[in-house]
Amino acid sequence: MRFESKKDVWIGAIIWAAALAGFGASVVASAQSRAALPALLMMIAALLFVSWIWFGTYYIVSERFLIVRGGPFRWRIPIADVVSVRPARHPLSSPALSLDRLEIVYGNGPDRKTILVSPDDPESFRQAIRQFQPQALLMSE
Repeated sequence: MRFESKKDVWIGAIIWAAALAGFGASVVASAQSRAALPALLMMIAALLFVSWIWFGTYYIVSERFLIVRGGPFRWRIPIADVVSVRPARHPLSSPALSLDRLEIVYGNGPDRKTILVSPDDPESFRQAIRQFQPQALLMSE
């Protein structure tokens, strides 16, 4: 089952405003001087990178894995390793485009890790985890 990332409007506004402002400044600078052409190329690359993250952040829950995609970044977590899922509002960097997040704890002992996700339908996401990993502790708000 695939779940898109919830996208906060204010996060999108900040990301896209910064990316487009930098791109616009690079276009103006490169029009005035060829020396600014590398800056324009870098801004085009940055714009493509931001687009990849914005449109390519999603989560897949399957019988064997929880796959988390954030643009070019990918985490493949064995579903059997999921220990718990609980609501979180951490502003930490993560493959989540909203502050309405779920903290997923996975792994065992000293190898235990966490990842923050923001599925657009958190309840269905938790139910999908429960379907394939009934031992996981699922906490709601």
